[in-house]
Amino acid sequence: MKNLPKGWKYVKLGDVLTIAQYGLSMSSSDQGQYPMFRMNNFREGKTVAENMVYVDLSEKEAGKFLLKPNDILFNRTNSLELVGKTGLFDLPGDYVFASYLVRFRVNEEVADPRFINYFLNDDDTKNRLKALATVGVSQCNINPTTLQKQLRLLLPPLPEQQRIANVLDACDKGINGISLLLKKKEQQFDSLLEELIGGAKRIPRFGTGTWREVALGKLFSERSERGQIQLPLLSITGKQGLIHRDELEKRDTSNSDKSKYKVIRVGDIGYNTMRLWQGVATVADKEGIISPAYTVVVPNKHIDMQFAGFLFKTKSVIHKFWRYSQGLVDDTLNCKYPSFAKVKVRIPDSVDEQRAIAGVLSSAEKEIKLLKKQHKLFQQQKKGLMQRLLTGQPFTH
Repeated sequence: MKNLPKGWKYVKLGDVLTIAQYGLSMSSSDQGQYPMFRMNNFREGKTVAENMVYVDLSEKEAGKFLLKPNDILFNRTNSLELVGKTGLFDLPGDYVFASYLVRFRVNEEVADPRFINYFLNDDDTKNRLKALATVGVSQCNINPTTLQKQLRLLLPPLPEQQRIANVLDACDKGINGISLLLKKKEQQFDSLLEELIGGAKRIPRFGTGTWREVALGKLFSERSERGQIQLPLLSITGKQGLIHRDELEKRDTSNSDKSKYKVIRVGDIGYNTMRLWQGVATVADKEGIISPAYTVVVPNKHIDMQFAGFLFKTKSVIHKFWRYSQGLVDDTLNCKYPSFAKVKVRIPDSVDEQRAIAGVLSSAEKEIKLLKKQHKLFQQQKKGLMQRLLTGQPFTH
């Protein structure tokens, strides 16, 4: 940047630090005196006390590694994707940190630790950190001394750093609020799914309707249609359902000869033959072809397709899929149609009741999807805001 804002200057990361310290190199356990932060305790630039491990230390030993508010933890050794991951410690209580982390402490007379943490979590900085990493056989490493000397940042006057950090903190607060609401809605949905599909909770107008146990082979037939190579290539995922293959980030390993690929049509249910016991099944909302590794089933007039889609996500039915899958270990389990057909499920006799249950669950699911979109949008807006604020573009406060 040729014309820097008034008072802004380029400095080395080491110019704003007072401490750069390696963490504890010792074995941990599920119990102990002091909880120890690891890389998986970072989330979106913050430290979170979840799934902690523990170490036992003397008071003198612990004193060298106890974290203080505004300490910055930096992941110096990991995969190229995760090396350089950074989080600001802001929790009450006594915590220590693991050996592959480095504790940075900021000179608060010249820099706001929050501002430095946001800088280290900016996408541009993350790319620069990866460029500084030395790539080993299985892991990458960023030398803290090299980092302090070579990583430069654009530093505004302290009051402006604080204002920028306050704005980004407010963004984080809004994003966190959506995250908490989303988590609550997902928990409510999981409970509602089990209650409605299991019959523990009934829709009032169907309160006297009967339910019956029936084998899936009486409700579904297998679709074995092939040879429609002009149709788009699709893939079944656990989280996104049925999507176009080119939407997947994974490398395309599909066979160039698609003549044996299976057809899936709107209203069919497709499932991953080797992962049905993990709930990887979806109701098709589009037409296409899928890998022969998938199974496609067609619901008959006795089962509503949307109800069936939710039915296959319940814990009890997923457990049955696991029981009926063939294979010696989980990695080789598969549930082809003959095994699928033997699974017995309990459903309402009335297809209208099935549709009503699916309607309630679909509405709840739609609300969750909208929250997820809002959460993603807020995260994207924050990234854009960070890029502007951290590079000195005009900021109105």
